[in-house]
Amino acid sequence: LRRQATIMKSKCGFCTEENCASVCSQCKLQYYCTREHQQQDWVNHKYKCKATIFNYKYPSLDSPKFLIVGGTMFDLKDDFNVNNLVTELKKNQIPYESTVLNRATLIKNLQSGVFSTLVCFGIGSGGEVRSFFHAEVQWNIIMWVTSGGRFILHGEGEGERRVMPVCRNWFGRSWEMKGDFYRRTVHNLQPSCTYLTPDTLKTLPPTVNAKACMISNVPIEEKVYSPESGAVVHSFVRLPGFAGEQIDGGLNLVAMSPFGKGRFAFIGDVNAEQSSMAVIRVLGTFLTKPESAWIRRRVFMSMLHKSNGWSSDEKLDVKWHVLSMQPLCALIMSYI
Repeated sequence: LRRQATIMKSKCGFCTEENCASVCSQCKLQYYCTREHQQQDWVNHKYKCKATIFNYKYPSLDSPKFLIVGGTMFDLKDDFNVNNLVTELKKNQIPYESTVLNRATLIKNLQSGVFSTLVCFGIGSGGEVRSFFHAEVQWNIIMWVTSGGRFILHGEGEGERRVMPVCRNWFGRSWEMKGDFYRRTVHNLQPSCTYLTPDTLKTLPPTVNAKACMISNVPIEEKVYSPESGAVVHSFVRLPGFAGEQIDGGLNLVAMSPFGKGRFAFIGDVNAEQSSMAVIRVLGTFLTKPESAWIRRRVFMSMLHKSNGWSSDEKLDVKWHVLSMQPLCALIMSYI
């Protein structure tokens, strides 16, 4: 593993030649074999570089503030996801700002030091979300979370194509969303989620009845809400596939994992139920346990192994991502 880390660290960011001596003078993380290759790669590297060296700041969790991004399918004022979360936050006197998805505005807000929690609605709903996947947005979100921010991603519709790559490629999760999971059932709070403190477990709703796009392949310590064994679909429609149909095992409504000093969570409720909005509020405001060293090591190794099936560009992107996270570098290097 030490050898693998050394090889990744000294690879040219443009041609992948190993044992390069020149390094980017700003981020001190990306290596190059020649100055010409560094200049040619700047169009790709500049977003990672700027996000890596930016000093992100956050308000204390004693005074959290939410940034809610929506309006991808509807006008912002008509986005029921945004409106229902705003109602929940107002009820609990938690400050917030809501905005449409805009690349420049989102980056400015993340770098402002004002917001503790980012909630993005509708990324998988089929609306115009190209700006969300721009490299500058990607690396600002990654480094903002790594430095301490809390990011809660809502997913439905084209979740496997749009939302799950964020979970896997940006944050190293193993989560998957395959098939049509627009089904309503009762989801139970999972005490097995080792990242939730006792106070957080007491504050979260014990159950959530929601119609959802659920995710699978979630490690037990990252499960927050899941249907009980033998759960069935709740519906007034008495047709095959509706009322009484058994829910596939291993599916999850909510999953959460620490990432660096921050937190990353997914929620699949498609109707913005009141109880789901309460879950978002609690996960965005309450303390959660830090990620243990063995979990960090497992995630790091998992990202290396998963990259075997990717293209060379994808491999480099994820490997650079792992080594570019400054708050984690010392921790990773301490046990390899």
